[in-house]
Amino acid sequence: MTHQLLIRILEQTDTQSGALMAEWGLIHTELKRLMDVSVSALDSIKPTLESKYASLLILKTVVVVPGQFVTLRDVDIPSKQARQIQQALPFALEESLANEVKDNFFALGPRNVDGNFSVAVVTHQKMKYWIEQIEASGLRMDAMLPDTLLVPRDASRNTLVVSEEVSWLRWGEYQGLRFQNTLAPTVLKSMDQRALSSGFTVMSAGSEEAKASLGGIKDLIDRYCASHPPENQAVGDGEGPLNASDLLNDSDAKQTSQQTQSQPHLLTPLHAFAEEVLAGKSSVASQFNLLQGQYKPKGPGISLGFNWKPLAAVAAVWFVTTISVELLSAAKFSSEADQYQQQAESLYHSYFPKDKRIVDVKSQTVAHLKRAGITGAGAGMLELLHPAGKALHQFNKKSPASPLKINRVSFEERLKELRLDISAHQFDQLDQLKVTLEKQGLSVEIGSAVAQKDGVESRIKIKRG
Repeated sequence: MTHQLLIRILEQTDTQSGALMAEWGLIHTELKRLMDVSVSALDSIKPTLESKYASLLILKTVVVVPGQFVTLRDVDIPSKQARQIQQALPFALEESLANEVKDNFFALGPRNVDGNFSVAVVTHQKMKYWIEQIEASGLRMDAMLPDTLLVPRDASRNTLVVSEEVSWLRWGEYQGLRFQNTLAPTVLKSMDQRALSSGFTVMSAGSEEAKASLGGIKDLIDRYCASHPPENQAVGDGEGPLNASDLLNDSDAKQTSQQTQSQPHLLTPLHAFAEEVLAGKSSVASQFNLLQGQYKPKGPGISLGFNWKPLAAVAAVWFVTTISVELLSAAKFSSEADQYQQQAESLYHSYFPKDKRIVDVKSQTVAHLKRAGITGAGAGMLELLHPAGKALHQFNKKSPASPLKINRVSFEERLKELRLDISAHQFDQLDQLKVTLEKQGLSVEIGSAVAQKDGVESRIKIKRG
């Protein structure tokens, strides 16, 4: 089964775990519908998916954040060079910000039809908080978007989605606003006459209270637009379609048909936000992703909560060195052993450039491990990494045309568990590797596989049997 995971972050937290609550569901890419929509704590999403679906393939994960924390702007920057544009953004928007420039992150979107750039402004505090919450829940993200940019877009009219307490208004491809329903009069007053005269496509999403809220806001829109006709236009002037100014002398029914066009009620706001994705019309996810610059995903997987790069470097050196030592034990592999030794020394130099002299790669690597704090119980990682590396090397030697590739290595100290993120051409290769490792007395678990462009990517968890 292939799906996309759509997660809408809510503004409350779970009373027990403290994790953010979220409304989430699966978009079936073939059936074109949103499935299994539910509301739960972020940290329960992954366990729920793993327990409910044995072979679920998540092609893409989109996280939708509350739009009131993301300000959408247009800015005119003449430069065409991306670096200069990024440097100019803070200064171009400085006067319109309510806080210090350094406290904000500026996400650059595409150019509008008028040549201006679309920009999303959100505080670093919010970005870090959302990302930390997602990573702590064991989830990965491909895109992060404000909910205002996933409101179904009507190119000729404003679109309004109304829930029980809040509404989302979108009036352009990259322009939108989220507001409390009680602030609807203020929002209407802030809109220019041209935007008001284009009318509204309105829909409700949520409980029966959302329908009631929609009725009140529809009446408000019609009354307000009727009392603010376009300038330089006489009431009832000319023939043709009914204009906003005609509403001054027409019936309530005509007011509603002109200023608001109703859409069917949707079960939840998430269903509304999934509409364009389901229809294949939304380009926002690819063109206006908040995960850019310093917040761009470093790669697949979750954050370990510490700086894993030195450990990964040591693990990589140890992996190559261990293979070299194993090859030295057999004369027929002597030439290969020399080659691996050279690669180990080269890799060692790349990660530890301050070490000018290499006497013994293994002993010097162990010394770096100790300085990194991997001693005592931490050595369990090496006990698992050695047989895993040996099995992987033997597997790739037998199948050079379709080798397995390690993308990431990590060790869960609490569970005494080695985790390998592996890319394979076929899922059967992961099963073969699992059988090989289990013959060595290890306990092996293959996590949910994710389809990639050139194969399959999965996380393998290895423990002592």
